[in-house]
Amino acid sequence: MKIVKYGLMKKGELLGVSFSSVDAEDCYCNDTTCVLNDDSDEVWLADSKEHAEHVLNNSTPWYNSCYNTPQHSCERKFIKGVKVVRVTLIVEEI
Repeated sequence: MKIVKYGLMKKGELLGVSFSSVDAEDCYCNDTTCVLNDDSDEVWLADSKEHAEHVLNNSTPWYNSCYNTPQHSCERKFIKGVKVVRVTLIVEEI
């Protein structure tokens, strides 16, 4: 079975996400933040090209970030060269 997803690629590597806890006293929304970055072991994937483009072009505030809408640095140096790519996963029973 093949599953098609969409990711963000920079310099030949798929971007990933990392999660961190938010101090309970400061927490008024999510108790964790989800950050898109280029040094995470967990790859970030979306169900549609449009979703991936939206995430690239719109950073979510830390207090509302989650896997579907991660926060990222909108700095030009971070998003420069990032491209939306199609990722095909092959799932086989072994």
